[in-house]
Parts: sequence; structure tokens; C-alpha cells
Amino acid sequence: MGASSARLNRVYRRHYASDEARPATSPGEDEGAREAHRQAGRRLIETLLAFLDQDAADAIGRRDLESEANRIVDEQAARLAASGTGLTEAVAGFVTSRQPFLAEIAGLGRRRSLDAAPLATLYADASALLDRLLLRFVAAHQRAGG
Repeated sequence: MGASSARLNRVYRRHYASDEARPATSPGEDEGAREAHRQAGRRLIETLLAFLDQDAADAIGRRDLESEANRIVDEQAARLAASGTGLTEAVAGFVTSRQPFLAEIAGLGRRRSLDAAPLATLYADASALLDRLLLRFVAAHQRAGG
């Protein structure tokens, strides 16, 4: 794909710089919990980028990367449920966090003048993976008691 995790991390920092875009935190959440959330988000971005960069014909490589993304999402959902973050609020945060990622993919296509067909495939792959991860996130949050 050509996007770096460092670039996407900068995109997220800019996105969350405004109060209305910043994910809600639980009343008792401390800086350590917020840092754990940020670290998991960075790992997820790196994994998503690796998935999208993986040759689509390499089903095993993509499956392994999606499994890693599933583990990260499971951990995040369990952490949020344990902190008292309700499912609605947790899902809202997950959905909100998709926007900068997908916007960056669209922007990458414009900046690199990618052909429409490969860009559409890339965007569809990213969106489909994020949809699967969202369903996984909801199930993991519910299992954790949220």
C-alpha cells in the first residue's frame, strides 16, 4: 500500500487532537490505561497495514495477520469492558477510529495517483476487514461482561 504506520499514527494524533474526536474514557481510567489503549491501537494499525500490503493471493499470510488483528481487538474489547465502558460507547469509539484509517487510504490513492480499480480493491479490503473486526469487537466485549 505504501502507507507507513508512522504516517497513520500522525494522522490519528491530528484526528484526536480535537475534543469531539477524542474517544471517551471511563471515569476511573488512568494514564496507564489510556497508554495501553494507544499502544494497542498502534499495533492494530501496523497489523492492518501489513494485511493490506500482503499479496492477496497469500491466503495464509493474510489469515495470520487477521488472526493477530483479532487478538488485538479482543484485548481492547476486554480492557474496555473491564474498565466499565459500555458496549454502545465502545462501539462508537471503534467506528469513529475507522474514519481516519479509511480516509488515509482514499488520500493515498489521490496522492499517488493510483488507478481506480486497485484503489477500490484496497479500500474494499480494508473496509471488509474493519467490518469483521467490529463484529469480533462486539462479541469480545459481550463475552467480557460489557
